[in-house]
Amino acid sequence: MSIDDGDQYSIFEPTRRQQASSALVRAAEADTARERASRGATANAFDESDVFIATDLETGRMMMNTDSDGRWMRVYSDANLIPGFKEGEISHTWRKGARLLDELPFDVGVVLDPGKPHQRVIRYPRATPKVPEQAPGETE
Repeated sequence: MSIDDGDQYSIFEPTRRQQASSALVRAAEADTARERASRGATANAFDESDVFIATDLETGRMMMNTDSDGRWMRVYSDANLIPGFKEGEISHTWRKGARLLDELPFDVGVVLDPGKPHQRVIRYPRATPKVPEQAPGETE
């Protein structure tokens, strides 16, 4: 039996493509582990923790701020740290940190507990990657 690259194989022996694919997966897993280790304890704990986000009282939408550095979402480790929350001036929602990062566009930065001594930037705003409509040199 042959496959399109001309290799003979049995169902018990992995093909070169399967071996290459497995090597790619192992490399990606190793990179993910290295990235996770290099992110630091705060970022890793953020992923697993519930974080609280101020929401607009009328619309219920999560609030963001824009400054010269871009768009930012302020998140809090405790709802009571949200300015105006105790006074009932603001509502909130919560998410697991990892889920929140997955939901937000790349151009939105995230800062944890702004104004507190332990304030941390979890993610800086980044330009949204642009996918070219066609490859260079390609014509329609």
